[in-house]
Formats: sequence, C-alpha cells, structure tokens
Amino acid sequence: MAEKTYLAPPKQAPDLKIPNGSTAVIVRIIDRQVSPNINAASTHLLLPEIEQHNTVAGAPSFSFLIEHPSGRRLVFDLGLRKDYKNLPPIVQKFLADFGWEITVQKNISEILEENGVPSSTIEAVIWSHHHFDHVGDISTFPSSTEIIVGPGFKSAYLPGWPTNENSSLAEKDWEDRTIQELSYNSDNEELAIGSFRAVDFFGDGSYYILDSLGHAVGHIAALARVTVGGQGASSDTFVLMGGDTCHFAGQFRPTQYRPCLLKSFRARCHIFMLEHVLGVCFRIFIPTKLLRSPSMRCLRRLLLI
Repeated sequence: MAEKTYLAPPKQAPDLKIPNGSTAVIVRIIDRQVSPNINAASTHLLLPEIEQHNTVAGAPSFSFLIEHPSGRRLVFDLGLRKDYKNLPPIVQKFLADFGWEITVQKNISEILEENGVPSSTIEAVIWSHHHFDHVGDISTFPSSTEIIVGPGFKSAYLPGWPTNENSSLAEKDWEDRTIQELSYNSDNEELAIGSFRAVDFFGDGSYYILDSLGHAVGHIAALARVTVGGQGASSDTFVLMGGDTCHFAGQFRPTQYRPCLLKSFRARCHIFMLEHVLGVCFRIFIPTKLLRSPSMRCLRRLLLI
C-alpha cells in the first residue's frame, strides 16, 4: 500500500477515554430522501460567504433510530414536521423574514410505521435542542413516548406557546407526556467522553448522551457503540449523533490529527449542513468496512469518502 503524504505531519489524536463495553446498539439513519429539505442563504449558517456557494440548497434533515439488544428503542431528533405551517407564530415569522423554503412529505412516525417499527415501541425521543428543524412532531407518538432533553432546557424554553407567545415550541405537543431533563451532576465520579460530560443511557456502555452545550441551552449529542471488537474500546466502532454541533464539514476536517492528503487537496465546499448527517467526519469513528454496509451507503456518497 502506498504511503500517504499529508500537507502536514499528523499528530497523535488524544485518547477520548471511552469506557470498554461488550454491548452494541443498531443505529438506523432515517433519510426522507428528497424531503424534507431546507433552501436558505448560506450566510444564515456560514461565514464568510464563499463565492458561488451562497445558497444551502436541499439541506437534509436526518433522524436516527437506536435499537438496543434488549428490544428498547429510541429516536434521536425528529427533524422537520409535516405540518410546519402550524408551528408557533415566532417560527412562521422567522421563515418568512429569512425566506427559507421547506418541503416535508412525511413525519418520522409515518416512516417508522411504514417500515415495521410501531411508534408505540419508541421508549423516548431525544431532542438534541429546541429548534424547529429538530423537534419534529412529537404529538404523532403515543403519550408513553417520553421526551429527553439536556440540562437547563425546561427553565430556558418552558412554558411553550401560547402561554409564552415568544416560544418556538407548542405546548399542546407534549400534553400528558413526560419530559425528562438529563442531569450530569452526581455524587460519584463524573463520566466523560473526551471533554464532554456523559450519561450512560442503557447502563452498559452502548449509548452515551453527551452534554454538548454551545449551539443552544441544553444542547446534547449522542455516541453509539455500533460494533464490539473484543479488544477494548479502541477496537470498537462508534457513530456520533451531533445535532447542531457544526454546520460545515470543514469544522471537523482537516485537523492536526487528520490533515489533508497532498494528492487530494481540493475544496469540497458544497458539503454544507454536515450536522444533519452525523455532525462528525465519519472516518474518525467508522472504518471503511462499515461504511460499505447498506445502511451507510447514502452517507458515504454525501461525504465523498
């Protein structure tokens, strides 16, 4: 195999200190293909403006189904809702003022049902944060499905509209439903993945919910162990669900740990809105053999890897 030549010598990546685990979850990316899409001016999301790339056209809105070997199921983010025109007035004003064009054909609950996953089997929906293109339509799930949110969410965003006329969340969407706000405070030693505080959701190291404050109050991400290599965490593979941790692939690569290859150095400026795919460069967490699997083909094409 030819030796790789980089623009700069790569440095050793720091140890993320992911605990060892013997259990993996299955992660399925719910891709609504041609819809939903967001068409918007790139300057609403990225600065400085890049010549000839001044529009984010057809930005996808992905959600994730997480299946635990025990049969428990979660959904991470619900993307855009089909009846977005019924969103609270402050969201409608935002869409009109900024000229965003949205197309939505199906809610996530419909897609799950069509593919043999009853919405009644979803234990909880994780909202990475409160923005309309991530919370979807939770009212299409039964009241037994909880909402999981990050620390500070309730005090920052509840009550919703119409009690709070400036809220982007509709109160009726969570009537008779439990909203579980995560707490990362513990009398025991605090669990962390890299520099992020973490909650081991299933208690077996298969799915961590990360405190990724920055984009919004209570913003959370998730790290799923998808294969177990048998030689500790370094031999396992993971999928990171990033919410809105970034808006462009260049925020994750190149880095001092994975510089550009000299022979393939070129701009790929059309890969916008990476956070709606996974919020991370796949090669950091997923080996090529996993990217060849059917469930990952569409993402491999999107990222040109």
